Amino acid sequence: MPKNKIENIIRIIIFIMQEKGGVRKTTSAELIFEYFRSKGFSPKIVQVDNQYKLLKYFGNAVYTCDLPNSLALHQDDMADARALEPLLKTIIHDKPEISIIDVGANRDEKVLDYLLSSGIVDDIEYDNAKIYVFVPFLPDSDTVVLGVKSIRRASVALKTATIVPILCDRDNYPLEQLNAGAQEAYKNYIQPVIDDRGCIHLARLPQGAVSLVENAQLTYAKISTMSRDELDEKFPESKGPAAVTRGEIRSMLVRFYSDLVD
Repeated sequence: MPKNKIENIIRIIIFIMQEKGGVRKTTSAELIFEYFRSKGFSPKIVQVDNQYKLLKYFGNAVYTCDLPNSLALHQDDMADARALEPLLKTIIHDKPEISIIDVGANRDEKVLDYLLSSGIVDDIEYDNAKIYVFVPFLPDSDTVVLGVKSIRRASVALKTATIVPILCDRDNYPLEQLNAGAQEAYKNYIQPVIDDRGCIHLARLPQGAVSLVENAQLTYAKISTMSRDELDEKFPESKGPAAVTRGEIRSMLVRFYSDLVD
């Protein structure tokens, strides 16, 4: 996402999707939201899931699409479409400069089918909006195989989209640690994208740092800007670890945002 395009932005729509859960999609949405807000934009998040964390952090800037279960769909085959109406409203009617769509695990197929059937894709392309699909990966075989499914689906449904892998926890994925199917998927679908367009790195934080942040119920960006006195007041029993955590978070954010605008 080149810096000059961000500075002269018209409209950007970012989908964050990956079939597998627990791969830091919501963390990615949080960091991207905070980046654009720090640049003076008013981004909006549509979460096709129900992540309390995003609602707590960003309040009215977050819209939730809570997809119905199989029983509700059996009783009403339009339940999915109605549940996804906030997505239609945000992208087509509200048209914020920055839309971030956080697609929950196992929901990307439904979302992409809805985008196609509702005509949203045509409207987006007519508006000349820039579309990105960010796909987070962890260094394990299941994540690679399922993430490639998301890439392939998005490439068909969103033909003008730029696919961007987010490599979580490691800078490089040792292929020998993946099974044969995952190695082939990585070589055929992920590595070519990285070679052509690059990727984003989301560094792994130590578990103690993650726990401290979760208990504080503050965003990573907020903790990264706190002074030593503020840290001592917020974490009276963890003064040393809190300062270390702040440094680790700053390093994570610098790398993530540098890759984001590269």
